[in-house]
Amino acid sequence: MPKRICPYCGTELEDTAQYCPHCGAPAPASNPQTPPQSQQYQAPPAGPYSSYPYHSYGQNAYGQPNYQPPYPGYPGYQTPYPPSMPVVPPGYQPRNRIAAGVLAIVIGCLGIHNFYLGFTSRGVVQLLLTVLSCGVLALVSQIWAIVEGVQILTGRIVCDARGVPLVN
Repeated sequence: MPKRICPYCGTELEDTAQYCPHCGAPAPASNPQTPPQSQQYQAPPAGPYSSYPYHSYGQNAYGQPNYQPPYPGYPGYQTPYPPSMPVVPPGYQPRNRIAAGVLAIVIGCLGIHNFYLGFTSRGVVQLLLTVLSCGVLALVSQIWAIVEGVQILTGRIVCDARGVPLVN
């Protein structure tokens, strides 16, 4: 029995193969000698990140954009929100930019402004830096906080930890 050949990339297929292991195209039932002229398919390069039927760079095995989920139960790809629409979770109060900046400048060595904005890790680091050093490194933490406070007030830091824009 003659070997089957993938009509798209020319790879020899096993008799039991349903899909080409190189390009992911469906294996032909019989061995056509020429590729179909109606479909000009350029196979994506095979590599460690490609698998049938969905390639990792946004194309399925047929060269079409990958809009369907790769396996059942996967939420799939979602379109991002337009920049004019802030993403605010329901029932969530956006944080005040001026309050965060003043907290940073006044008592920033304790990391209160980072807790207020939801950056818990940074707040814990600043708090522990001040408390565990018995105030010796409080100056370092306060300088760090003043820099962050100025960035918040001037608009360099525009979002809280959830990505919600700060309000005035």
